[in-house]
Amino acid sequence: MNDNLGFNPVSINKVYQTEGVKLPQKAKTEPVTDTVEITKQKSGKSKRNKILAGLAIATTALVIGISVYKKKKALNSIPPELKELFNSLKEKSGKEYIDDAYSGLVKHMGLDDIAPKSVNLTDNADGIFSITGGYNPLENTIEYSKGFSKRLNKEQQFNMLSHELTHCKQFTQVIRTEGLGVEALAEGIAGNATKKDVFGQDRVSVLAETLGEEGAKEILKEQKEKLIKEILPKLKEAHEKALSLPKFAADSPEGIQAKKYIEAYKDYEGLGLLGFGSDKYRSNLLEEEAYKYGSKMEKLFNTYTLNQPSKLYTRAKDSIQRLKDSLSKKHISQAAN
Repeated sequence: MNDNLGFNPVSINKVYQTEGVKLPQKAKTEPVTDTVEITKQKSGKSKRNKILAGLAIATTALVIGISVYKKKKALNSIPPELKELFNSLKEKSGKEYIDDAYSGLVKHMGLDDIAPKSVNLTDNADGIFSITGGYNPLENTIEYSKGFSKRLNKEQQFNMLSHELTHCKQFTQVIRTEGLGVEALAEGIAGNATKKDVFGQDRVSVLAETLGEEGAKEILKEQKEKLIKEILPKLKEAHEKALSLPKFAADSPEGIQAKKYIEAYKDYEGLGLLGFGSDKYRSNLLEEEAYKYGSKMEKLFNTYTLNQPSKLYTRAKDSIQRLKDSLSKKHISQAAN
């Protein structure tokens, strides 16, 4: 206790008495009193520091515990089949990851034998603002420009695969609905093709300059009917499996939603030549659903990847240890002073 002052005042007092020197009352008592007071102050300060340190560690442990609980709860919200898929993708990358993620999503979304067999990764240039490509309902294919595998991380790729498979599911629902089928889809595709030119200009307005409005409409009607006849056989071949599945009644929830899909497609406006999507593109029902589902799947992928139990335990243990080290250094510094 007295080592902090570098001497023992009690021993010094005894030496003076042995030598027959009478110490003044003040000299005899003050060193001992001062030492006891200082020692009590330091002892009290040390106890307070320990209590504060304990409270800080307990509070940190509680906060971390709540965080771990919330993250475990988030993990439990992930469907078992997706957990299994995410786990199988952990060590994969590149083309192998894309192929396995795609096949896993096809199974999860109930699109076996309906969705395209695989994703076509082309050498096409990306748009200035985005990766280009997507789902083609006429051929039942999904393809992307070269940036898909080079510029996007695994979570973003998972998002886009989910996005395009959502479009496949939407059009499959149209095909399977009574009163719609491939005929309604063919009309929608042909209508889009004859509605605007490659520059986004209204074809009626362009042709009306030379043919008049009625003449322009008549020409485009003929082109549309011709295109429908060309499209129908291709659609039937590309969606052979979907056509063999049971139909949705027109007044069923699926049938009612399918009607909304086909109306949205008639008013569909894709990405521009530069790969930039307008507000009209984003607000279209088909895209709203696809973007929402893609974002949801990306979030689930991230939740699973970042919140594995082993990682949660390691991060919690490291956080508490860093706090202990910090408090220990602070305590040593105060003791030295």
